[in-house]
Amino acid sequence: MLQTNKLKMHQRLIEMINLLKNRYLIILPIVFVILIAQIEKYEQLTTSGTFGAAIRLAIPICLAGLGGMFSERTGVVNIGLEGMMIMGTWFGAWGAYSFGPWYGVLAGIIGGALFGLIHAIATVSFQVDHIVSGVAINILAAGVARFLNVVAYSDVQNSATQSPRVDGDVGDFALPYLSGGFETPNLFLKLQEYGIPFISDFAGLFLGATSKISYISLFTLSLIPVAAWVLWSTSFGLQMRSVGELPTGSESLGVNVYLMKYIGVVISGGFAGLAGAYLVLESSGIYREGQTAGRGFIGLASMIFGNYRPFGIFMGSGLFGFADALQKILKKTKAVLLLSRLCDCSTDGSASFHHQLYCCIVHYLIFCHFSHFIVYIHIIPVRFGRSLLFKRVRSQIFNAGSVRPKMFLVCGFKI
Repeated sequence: MLQTNKLKMHQRLIEMINLLKNRYLIILPIVFVILIAQIEKYEQLTTSGTFGAAIRLAIPICLAGLGGMFSERTGVVNIGLEGMMIMGTWFGAWGAYSFGPWYGVLAGIIGGALFGLIHAIATVSFQVDHIVSGVAINILAAGVARFLNVVAYSDVQNSATQSPRVDGDVGDFALPYLSGGFETPNLFLKLQEYGIPFISDFAGLFLGATSKISYISLFTLSLIPVAAWVLWSTSFGLQMRSVGELPTGSESLGVNVYLMKYIGVVISGGFAGLAGAYLVLESSGIYREGQTAGRGFIGLASMIFGNYRPFGIFMGSGLFGFADALQKILKKTKAVLLLSRLCDCSTDGSASFHHQLYCCIVHYLIFCHFSHFIVYIHIIPVRFGRSLLFKRVRSQIFNAGSVRPKMFLVCGFKI
């Protein structure tokens, strides 16, 4: 009996060690931030306000990343997410101003989906280059939004760059007894105020994630498991993924390849439009030109960082949202984020021109997005074990043969 208990404890210890090995990319940055927060000068790193702001800033990026995932899974590169987000901001503000906040959410989704349909017509039906079509969508959306703003609000104002302020509120939610919802005791707040190392930090994290969360935030966060379920647990999702991976094989099995591509790109536009509507209703309450500030391209980066999977995209967008929250809360702190993603590519280690252009655009716009932060995305297309570039590294570190691509994250604060 004693030997059986020891064997069970040994197995549990091995399982815990394996879990830490598999999740070290998630655990290490969190532990690092918490350790830095023990310094009194930087205790705001782990307060509920910081985490709450990080969630609100991460949601639009996450939605854009989810939209890009649906499009990429059907084999269409959607670099026009930024333009679709722009249309989501304008249609979201117009719908909320004319009918109400939730109508604004619906209008934003429709506006983004319409431009997703334009991208689908260009790339699927007319075989236009995906990058060229996406860049055209981004340019067209900015002009269309300005034109519609002049036409729609000509009787109210003369501005072409912003809309009237949106009235109404979607409401918010807090967990009872844990976050003070429904006028009940706030357990997380008390634990945060005690100042106990690690315990108070995690209490601040949970308080920021569960208090004063708007219903639109809950709706958007619920789309993450829904997207995972649709793509990996339904026949519809299987058809979408098969179309992106092997169109000829899918067509031989009776799958309408063109229809699936259209659906994927339109869903992508709808997600981007929802992200734009979220920016209007949750952040500013007004449409303003340049409001998206490159978040569509940040969403593309989170999609690549998250390995084209919903929960990975959420973690990547959370990283960018946390960095953006620090930019707003800690004015004197500069963060240095280095994300290095090793992507699988051709057997000789070279990338196509479109892949290189796609990565360079994402790299440049992310670098420009954070004015007080240095954010560097470096995408290296390489297959370990076959690339001449990494042949010497492979011979010293890895065994012979191909090795699965790895994802590395280095996160530091320049204080």
